[in-house]
Amino acid sequence: MGGEGKTITIEAEGKKVKLQIGNRLASSDGQTTVMEVAPRIVQGRAFVPLRFVSEHLGAAVKWDGNTGTARIFKETLRPLVLGTVRKGGFGTLNPRVADWLSQSNIEGVTHVGLVKFTPDLKLAPCLAERWEISPEGKAVTFYLRRNAKWHDGTPVTAEDVKFTYEANLKHHFMTNCNLIWEPFFERAEIKDPWTVTCHFKRPVAYAALLEEAGNYMLPKHIWEDIVATGDPGKATGRELMIGNGPFIFERYDPAERIAYLKANPDYFAGKPVLNEVRYKIFDTMDQAVLALCKGEIDGLGTYYESVAPAYAEALKKTKGVSLGLTPNTGISFLLQFNVQKYPLNLKEMREAISLALDYNQLVKMFAGGYGEVPGRGFIPPRVPGHNPELSRLAYDPEGAKRILDSLGLVDKNGDGWRDLPTGEKLILALIPYGSPDELYIRMAEVIASYLKNVGLNATLDQEVIGNVDKASKKLHDDKDFWLCVRRAYPMITQVIGGLCHFVDLGKTKEGIGAWGTSDDPQLQELYFKMLYASNEKEALEAIRELQDYYNKTLVGIALSWNELLYPHRIDKYTGWITYPRCPFNYFSWWSLEPAE
Repeated sequence: MGGEGKTITIEAEGKKVKLQIGNRLASSDGQTTVMEVAPRIVQGRAFVPLRFVSEHLGAAVKWDGNTGTARIFKETLRPLVLGTVRKGGFGTLNPRVADWLSQSNIEGVTHVGLVKFTPDLKLAPCLAERWEISPEGKAVTFYLRRNAKWHDGTPVTAEDVKFTYEANLKHHFMTNCNLIWEPFFERAEIKDPWTVTCHFKRPVAYAALLEEAGNYMLPKHIWEDIVATGDPGKATGRELMIGNGPFIFERYDPAERIAYLKANPDYFAGKPVLNEVRYKIFDTMDQAVLALCKGEIDGLGTYYESVAPAYAEALKKTKGVSLGLTPNTGISFLLQFNVQKYPLNLKEMREAISLALDYNQLVKMFAGGYGEVPGRGFIPPRVPGHNPELSRLAYDPEGAKRILDSLGLVDKNGDGWRDLPTGEKLILALIPYGSPDELYIRMAEVIASYLKNVGLNATLDQEVIGNVDKASKKLHDDKDFWLCVRRAYPMITQVIGGLCHFVDLGKTKEGIGAWGTSDDPQLQELYFKMLYASNEKEALEAIRELQDYYNKTLVGIALSWNELLYPHRIDKYTGWITYPRCPFNYFSWWSLEPAE
């Protein structure tokens, strides 16, 4: 083995791998495959690709970046069974509809996108090995990996990227990219099979990169006819589940309500340590938690659909189960004001409402104590750019009453409720808007009770209870509401600082992702400052300024900064990666190993 062309043969348990020094082509049990790097000889010793050889001999490899060591283990890993709650089961074989979209693909299972967030929320390569933002910020060029393939063996190319984004312009089915990509994407330009430039109407390239971290590509050769001739949102079929991710969709058993996935041996980053993942779907959270406690599933929860804290005590008492407390980069409960309505347009009125709320009790009731009183700056601690120096929201009902009195909001007719200075009745209707419905209804009821304690006649808007479409129309189209209890998803707080819930840009294309009610020019300027940030430094500066604005105006308030519960068993697997949105994520697929 003294030079180029020498052959190395490795055999174990009936498996055989043949390599050549200086050649990326290898033979594994008679099948030719391409390695990322070629074997080489250094100072008379042969060095071979560790992961490739290990995995093709039936072993798994786990890399420890802290110690710079690799562990090779041969234990047979049982299938990882994850539970999720979706009444009625897995509805359709289509990765672009809510069933599969929210269940897994944001975390990189059957499909992946161009970039990913690392566990510390830094942008990292995925399908794109690198990227470049144009000087004016209106374009980003992606350089794709040349060894990425779809599950049917077809290479992933720039044609797929161009197709995915242009198909969205026609059918609007990229639900994870509707803040930046949908309103601002203009066209994709293919430079060569592995280089594509995405052009935007405004300098939003960096914000688009952040949002892209929650997206994934579609194979043009499978979807092209569907997009051209029909409604892709209604399409279904086994072939539509062909992706490019670390796991391959095999089948869904409607009787068992289990989706079966197997590891992708040709994934560009290497085969995951898990050979099989199953998703078990339950009708209720009670059923799912019981299955976890009995050891029938290994983990519970999907992207931003965590387990209610009410289950924490039972889970803590179950041997072999970890609560899986995870930092929250979103806001599970926030209060949105319609600042176009008097007296909510007054900062003093919003201040009074904020003082009427007992945040410590809200954290206990709705976060099970796994959280903290939120700050006036709205943005939670785990989001990059969070300002820890801003004051926390305070509970001071007597202070709230004094402010309301000073605004002339007093009881003028003796019915026990504060009226407007004109004598007209003031009724503050709250819209609960979130899932599960009963949780947000309960939060709205509690908020209403706090407001009643300071003399404000607050009630739930019964017209929209249980009718999501009607609630959405009132909130987003007509903007005919008073108060709303809702959530801000992680992507919304990270990319745009939660602003879409508060800023109003009118009926403009730029306003697609802004369904708030404030047309304050200063807030609009901050919105575009975040959108047009050209790099991480500018984005962090913008989010700091935004927190100062939230602090001064209380245009919206967080009701709690809570941790998320993603319980999982630690007596069967160890090595779970803590990730701000879910421990069942892209990085865990390579870190898990059998519990000893």
